[in-house]
Amino acid sequence: MILIIILFSVQWKFGISGNTDVYKNNGAFKVSLFGIPLFGFFVCLGCGKNGESSILLTVGPKTKELHLNRKKDDKDSLMSQKVPPLFSNLLLENLKVHVSAGSYDAFATVMFLGSIRVLFESLFGYLRSRQNIAIEGRFIPIYNTEVFRIFVSGILSISLADIIYSLISALFKHIKEAIK
Repeated sequence: MILIIILFSVQWKFGISGNTDVYKNNGAFKVSLFGIPLFGFFVCLGCGKNGESSILLTVGPKTKELHLNRKKDDKDSLMSQKVPPLFSNLLLENLKVHVSAGSYDAFATVMFLGSIRVLFESLFGYLRSRQNIAIEGRFIPIYNTEVFRIFVSGILSISLADIIYSLISALFKHIKEAIK
């Protein structure tokens, strides 16, 4: 019995890491559990059907394309996908963001990177106010070349008890909506 209680209370750690290059219009990300890769996805802007921006989600040999638009009639739109209820119980424990930006104009590089830093620090402040998160942000200027790269790495955790609770609450919510 104690073993079952321990199994339900243990936090499962998921790692997310990836990088994107804005000038090359692509990026790659992977999700792992205890360091073992589960799946990866590739972000490609402008290389979907009809030149749409899209995310290519690759799990093993299968690939699914999700369009980055807000069209309700598009069944492959990212906005039309159902979000599983367990995402509300995920805890972000650690977040690292490294941004490299540059252009051929030093003043433009510093101003652009400063603006990006203000945006990220605002987001970091919001995240810190909601949870106790270790956040590291590095903003690196690169001069005399056109570059804009973002590297993101983080650790998410969830327990089996959180998953069961979120599924039960989603079931009750679905029943409540069906009764109305």
